[in-house]
Amino acid sequence: MGTLEWLLGVMGVKLPGVFTYLSTRMLLASFTSLTLTLLLGDRVIRFLLKKKIGSTIRVEDPKLVAQHEGKQRVPTMGGVLPLGAMLVSLLIWGDFSFVTLWLLVWVTLLFALLGWTDDRLKLQGSTSEGLSPREKFFIQFLFTLGVALYLFYPPLTEWVSSYVRPPTAQVQVW
Repeated sequence: MGTLEWLLGVMGVKLPGVFTYLSTRMLLASFTSLTLTLLLGDRVIRFLLKKKIGSTIRVEDPKLVAQHEGKQRVPTMGGVLPLGAMLVSLLIWGDFSFVTLWLLVWVTLLFALLGWTDDRLKLQGSTSEGLSPREKFFIQFLFTLGVALYLFYPPLTEWVSSYVRPPTAQVQVW
């Protein structure tokens, strides 16, 4: 049961059956996310610019300086907008009894946290370096390893699935 279904159920309103179809929910979630991004995009960018949340582009090659001058005013933390729109959309249309939706949300939040940490280090540090590529790759590898273990290691899958409904198609590798 999704959040919207639960809320309408509490109010005594029943949705038409078409809203229970996964394809309908995906289309509505995509539309909701796109609409939120288009409606709030300009405001979020102006807010980030107003708060001077941006990074300095450091270009070593003099030939590239002219090409990168326009990027000096591009705000950092721009992923907040699409990520926020996606999470609101999932909250409205998602059925959180499916473990795959939880997996999507957690992986998205972990990668967003990594991006936020990288941007934060760029803004707070004296250089515009942030995390090194090696550090980012290692952390992404750990996230991916955790997801792979969940998906392909049956005891872990069964333990997590005892709390939420597993996806309908299950593939066992070993």
